[in-house]
Amino acid sequence: MKTLPDLQQIEILILIVKHGSFRQAAKALNLSPPALTVAINHLEEKLGVRLLNRSTRSLSLTAVGEEFLNNITPVVNDYRRVVDSLNYHRLTPEGVVKV
Repeated sequence: MKTLPDLQQIEILILIVKHGSFRQAAKALNLSPPALTVAINHLEEKLGVRLLNRSTRSLSLTAVGEEFLNNITPVVNDYRRVVDSLNYHRLTPEGVVKV
């Protein structure tokens, strides 16, 4: 593995699998399907493995893709919870206001 995968690329993979197609995931992200294809190609290149079996009519995870997704999804969810918590604390006023 040359460099670590980009979080956005991983989230794109998660959405593609969730929606079952590049087109539906692209619609949900307000991006073009070719942009998602580029992101997945870069992710697969960085990881050095094929994650998706793609044809014009079907989409499925490879065995390695399924293992990767099963392992990385909880990590992404934990990351989101941490960021949400930090944002909550950042936006929640602290201290005492005296008038």
